[in-house]
Amino acid sequence: INLIYGAKRDSGLQEMVDRVAMRLGLKKPPRAVVVRGPPNAFAYGNIISGRYVAVSDEMLRLTNDEELEAVIGHEIGHHLHRDNTIMLFLGILPSVIYYLGITLINSGLYSSGYSNRRNNGGLILVAIGVVAVMISFLIQLLVLAFSRLREYYADYEGARAAGRRAMQKALAKIHLYYRRSPSAREIVSRSNLRTLFIYAFTEAYANPFYSVSDDTIETIKRSDYSSFEEIFATHPPIPKRLKALDQYKELPE
Repeated sequence: INLIYGAKRDSGLQEMVDRVAMRLGLKKPPRAVVVRGPPNAFAYGNIISGRYVAVSDEMLRLTNDEELEAVIGHEIGHHLHRDNTIMLFLGILPSVIYYLGITLINSGLYSSGYSNRRNNGGLILVAIGVVAVMISFLIQLLVLAFSRLREYYADYEGARAAGRRAMQKALAKIHLYYRRSPSAREIVSRSNLRTLFIYAFTEAYANPFYSVSDDTIETIKRSDYSSFEEIFATHPPIPKRLKALDQYKELPE
C-alpha cells in the first residue's frame, strides 16, 4: 500500500494521530502517512507489519483541524475494533463457500455426464453445489451489512475524538466534494482499497458546494439515497451516517 500510494511520513500529521490515539485510549499510536489522491483516509496494517493511518493530501486541504481529528479518530476506531482483521476473515468466507460450490457443481456434472451406470450421485453433488453458491451470496450480503455496521462504530470514535459536529462536517465535506467531482469519484470507485476508505459510494444527491454549515448538514440528512444499492455497499450512505451521529447525545457537540 505504501508503494502504490506513494505514502510519506508527516511529522505534523503524526503528532495529531498521537494526540487522537491517546484521547481514544489506543496505547500504541499507528504510524501516520500522507498519500496522493482525492479526499479520503483509511486504516491498514496489523501487529506484524505495523498499523497505519493514511490521509490523502486533498483531505488535508479540505478539512480544518477539528474535522481532520474526527477523520483520524474514525480510522483509529477501526484499529481499536480490529476491523481490518475481522473483515479480512469474513471477506474470505463467502469466497471459499462459493468456490466450493462451483467445484461441487463441476464435479457433479462431470460425474453425471461420463458415468456408464445409473448414478444419482452426480446430481446430488450439483444440488449441493447450487445451494452452496446461494449460501455464499447470502453470507456476502451479511458481511456487507456487518461492514456498514463497523463504519457506524468508527464514526462514533471520530465523534468521541473531536465532537459530533466535527465528524458530521468532515463527512459532509467529503460527500459534497465527490458529488461535484466525477473524476475523483471514478478514482475511488476503481481502487482495490475502496473498502478501506472512510467514504465509499451509495447514491445520494446533494447540491455541489463545499461550505458546510448546520443547514448544509440538515439538507444532506434529508437527501434521498438508494436503499437497494446500500444492500451491496460496504459503507452506509452519508445521510444515514449523519443521522446516526445525532443519536450519540453523550458525546460533545
